[in-house]
Amino acid sequence: MPRFLVPKRSGEHRAACIALYRALLTQCAAVPISDDKRSALRNIARNKFRANRELHSTRLLKLGFHAGYEALGLLDASASGDTAATTKIDTLLSKTPARLTRPPKKPTAKSRKPTPDHLPPEAKTLDVCPRPTVSGIRGVPKLVNAGGVPILRFKKPQPSGLSRLIKDKIQQRQDMFDRINAMQDIWIPLAEAEDAWDGILKERFGVTDTQSQGLDSDEPGWSDVMRQTVEQSFEWYDAQKEKVRNTAIRMQDIIDQEIELVRQEKAVRAEKRRGEKLARRAERRRLAASSSEKALDRETVEAQVGH
Repeated sequence: MPRFLVPKRSGEHRAACIALYRALLTQCAAVPISDDKRSALRNIARNKFRANRELHSTRLLKLGFHAGYEALGLLDASASGDTAATTKIDTLLSKTPARLTRPPKKPTAKSRKPTPDHLPPEAKTLDVCPRPTVSGIRGVPKLVNAGGVPILRFKKPQPSGLSRLIKDKIQQRQDMFDRINAMQDIWIPLAEAEDAWDGILKERFGVTDTQSQGLDSDEPGWSDVMRQTVEQSFEWYDAQKEKVRNTAIRMQDIIDQEIELVRQEKAVRAEKRRGEKLARRAERRRLAASSSEKALDRETVEAQVGH
């Protein structure tokens, strides 16, 4: 196995582990011992495989496979009627820690915080941005084209609700194009054939489909209805493109406003740092002047004492 490949993601490694695991469990049930001991043997196999499922070390994996095949050979010998192997299994079971003979604990499912399917109006990005205030340094969002869907990305990872929205919009657009292709390739030719058949009936026998249904003779034909459906689909697509364009323009305006707020906040922080620097410099000067005055007073006192 290549060293750069994680063992648990290798198909050959997984097949070998699963085959060994199933063989051990099968032979544990065939050993001629009591049911409690057979259950303990199965629990040992389950617990050891579960404890070593994340191993990546080639040395440790080699030792694990070697121990597993030795145990399988011992179980095979006991199942074949070898009393020495059965006695050895009993001896080893008596020395096995109780934590290995107990049934493995079922993995607890991680609790996920429920997320709402739809954000409330006051929490939608386009309604709350540009943000008037932020905690810390403001980060400017990026305008991203996600498969023809404009989004504002503030940071990663991307929210699951946003991923679902992008997927739904892309799927909706693809379904619309699939319907148009089906109309143009299948249903419109069939409708044209139906119109031609209606024309033959009308020409030869004077029978019209509108008369049999009690409709007006000015009703559109089959192919006309299909073409109208295709035109309506393209009109819907054009309206969606315009909506996406307007959304992208609005998002770009938000980015421009956020950039301006970043500049303003940067100027405020610079002014604050400048004020703090001046305050520290003034404090140092005050302390220096105070120390010089104290030194001068001390010299004056010493001079007076000398006289």
